[in-house]
Amino acid sequence: MKEIEWIKDMVKVCINNDLSENDKRNRFEELKMRYEKFTLTERNLIKKTIKEQFEVNDQIYLYSVLLFYIAKEEFAESVLDALLLGQFDACTGSMLELQTRIYDKVFKNFYQKIRVFHRKNIDRFDENLMIDFPYLDVKSRNKRRIVIVTEQLISISHSPTSVVFRFAYALKKMGYEIILLVCPDNREISEELWYHNGEMGAIKRFFSEPLKISYQEELFVGYQIDMSQVCLKEYHMMLSLIYAWNPYFVLDLGTANPVVDLIEKFTTLVAWEMSISCPVSEAGILIRLGRTDDKLERDYKEALLENQVQLFMEENIPVLVEDSSEQCFRSEMKLPEERFLIAIVGNRLDTDINDTFIAIMQKILDDVSCVDFVIIGEVNDLKMKLDDEIFQNRVYYLGYQELMKVYSILDLYLNPDRLGGGFSSAMALIAGLPVVTLPNCDVAYNVGEEFVVSDYEEMMQTIKRYVSDKKFYEHKAEQAHSYKEKNTDAKMERYVKILLDKVIRKIEGMEQNDAGI
Repeated sequence: MKEIEWIKDMVKVCINNDLSENDKRNRFEELKMRYEKFTLTERNLIKKTIKEQFEVNDQIYLYSVLLFYIAKEEFAESVLDALLLGQFDACTGSMLELQTRIYDKVFKNFYQKIRVFHRKNIDRFDENLMIDFPYLDVKSRNKRRIVIVTEQLISISHSPTSVVFRFAYALKKMGYEIILLVCPDNREISEELWYHNGEMGAIKRFFSEPLKISYQEELFVGYQIDMSQVCLKEYHMMLSLIYAWNPYFVLDLGTANPVVDLIEKFTTLVAWEMSISCPVSEAGILIRLGRTDDKLERDYKEALLENQVQLFMEENIPVLVEDSSEQCFRSEMKLPEERFLIAIVGNRLDTDINDTFIAIMQKILDDVSCVDFVIIGEVNDLKMKLDDEIFQNRVYYLGYQELMKVYSILDLYLNPDRLGGGFSSAMALIAGLPVVTLPNCDVAYNVGEEFVVSDYEEMMQTIKRYVSDKKFYEHKAEQAHSYKEKNTDAKMERYVKILLDKVIRKIEGMEQNDAGI
């Protein structure tokens, strides 16, 4: 049967470590073309055969390879089904769950299944930690204390880190005591379980010493709990610290680590992805920046637990950055002087830039001879993907950079079809750099409809216009500059106060309901 032959050929490529990366890509491109010719019945037979003939961990590995080379939603659903059958320790399960965030675009339509897997990982931590603190009555809590938990603090040039500190700073200015806790998913897992798996970065000096960071002349203190061999003991200490400190509530700013959800057992947890997506969390209060398409919103609503609520923020979160104190020159970055340089920025570009977007990049380079791409963010696999001759000497890799410094020497910010990137795009506007993005993503939410195109075809035409029409470019650059005027410290403080008021009203409402008032 041709379906069985496809499986055999796929497995051979997956396990052949002697193949070069280029050969692997060519083989998977051939497998993709064959797969796309199968009927739905034939595809289902392939998935049924893999499920019946392979151990769960082998299924996960095979589908992770397919996701890496052929990013199809049906493979994402199959690997989720396998993950739900697997038996993993708490940390390994959490790292596998993290991979679904890294590949967020193909997993976005399976929110309910991801929530089920997330629940399993919470339960595994609960079995190990045995948190049985009595629930902290709202009346007894210290209403001037807030704990902020986040996935990673990297540097102030790292957009999510900048948002955490801006938010914490605003709360301090409002008179709140703040403790920062960092819980990165940063344990290595076997390549034989998940192909090219990713982990979250963390500041190494905080592996063994308390966190102390100054921001805007304010000192923030706390702890970073790495997913090390002794993390279970440290997680228990972290939860005990929160309980003893007795804050009004705990604010989770974009943490993927499921251990954080155990906080909901003894006090109010407020989860905020800093995104238009609904947090993957069992926090009592879920903060949303905006709404996505109707189907996803239905999925989000159906996955809510009985006592979970979503709070929507009506206005955009302000993005505040300082102008760079250093002048930047293309020569120091080894960038060509007379080219139109398009920035692509992100923390997960290895997966954000998929084969579809690579084809768009090729088309742009084919059609517009003066354009080059500048990749900002650490990448490994992407360099192997962009191995076609047309990319040679026309793609520049800068790694992590101080964005406001580098943006000053670039011409345009281009956003792939992904969910993230909202803050780096807003920073581009503040620097006067126009943005081109598709709709229904964080970038579109942040930059506004003036910079949104309907599809990849319009994206390519818009880029050509930016290159060829000077007046059009200047008009868009003026629109970008005006973004900075709308984002001020005062607006951030107002935004934080609005969010805080919403949360407090909801907490007080929950308290009254519990009391039967």
